[in-house]
Amino acid sequence: MKTAILFFLISLKVFALDDSIFADRYPTYAEYQSQAILGLSNYFYSLNSKSIVVQGKNNLYQYLFNNDAGVSLATINIQIERTSSIDQLTETVHFVLPNSEHFDYTLTTHGKNIEPTKDIDLLTFRFSPRGPYELVIAQLKSFFQKSDLKTSSINLGIMEISIAMETVMSEVEGIRNYIYFYKGMPNPQSMLSVRVVKENQNFRFIHFSKGVEITPKMFFQGVQEGSQLFSEYSDVSLQALLQLGFPAIKGVN
Repeated sequence: MKTAILFFLISLKVFALDDSIFADRYPTYAEYQSQAILGLSNYFYSLNSKSIVVQGKNNLYQYLFNNDAGVSLATINIQIERTSSIDQLTETVHFVLPNSEHFDYTLTTHGKNIEPTKDIDLLTFRFSPRGPYELVIAQLKSFFQKSDLKTSSINLGIMEISIAMETVMSEVEGIRNYIYFYKGMPNPQSMLSVRVVKENQNFRFIHFSKGVEITPKMFFQGVQEGSQLFSEYSDVSLQALLQLGFPAIKGVN
């Protein structure tokens, strides 16, 4: 597969319209992030459920991972660290594997009166912060950012795919652009856009590619091809865990 850089830009303005107008038909930032980390979420949930979990002081944990026959195969040490300020909470999870390799990820949430993420949700990659946040997965060189200003980005470093999202809406219309780049290309290889226009009490959706109107079928076919990149990242990230030294889990990886 050609390494791709995908820049995903969304433009809408919010008054009478808001970005929920696209939610039922078109992919969102949240859907792409969920698709990208699905493999990690399933793996860490299974790792937790198949381990004897020992909790120590200062947010220290130890996983005694067992196979299906109940035989212990690996001991994994984990620490959760939290630092906070008036309007920011940073939560980092450190895994230390039997071969002394590390796997780390950090969730930084912005806003007022932020509640800490439950330990079990951090350990199983199942978190959904409210408000702006960044998720950094160090060894996978991956970065997810969600902003209250409807500006979001994803950088899947191990596949060199980047997505930038920006959302703005007007009173009577909105535009969402999906722009795809191959690595090193100064201009997009393809661009898919959808424009929604409010006409009286009805909404009309118009689809474009590089400014030229196309059929909905062509638009959704292109979007589907782009979505496959996130599924591929999910698979690649699972293989990266094995290379680091995480145990294989039957039915997961």
